[in-house]
Amino acid sequence: MAISPQRQFHSTCVLVQHQLHRVGESFDLDECYQKAQERNMLHDYEADFIRACLAIDELGAADYGPDGLSLEDTIKKLQYLVSSRMNLGDCA
Repeated sequence: MAISPQRQFHSTCVLVQHQLHRVGESFDLDECYQKAQERNMLHDYEADFIRACLAIDELGAADYGPDGLSLEDTIKKLQYLVSSRMNLGDCA
């Protein structure tokens, strides 16, 4: 059974939030974004993209990501940010 893009988007947003909380060692997302940026894990535009995705996810069933990106492309970008960018600090 295939997972719908909307469900996959939501699951990816949950993963991103979890990773932000881990990086920031806080449940305050603003603090988490700040720590991730201080550690050079996220650039401003990447943090803005994640914020936009989380806002879309809060609205419910999304059909498109920020800036009209397809959900599939949005999911790939979010997964890249979690796997490649926000894990860089763990490699030290």
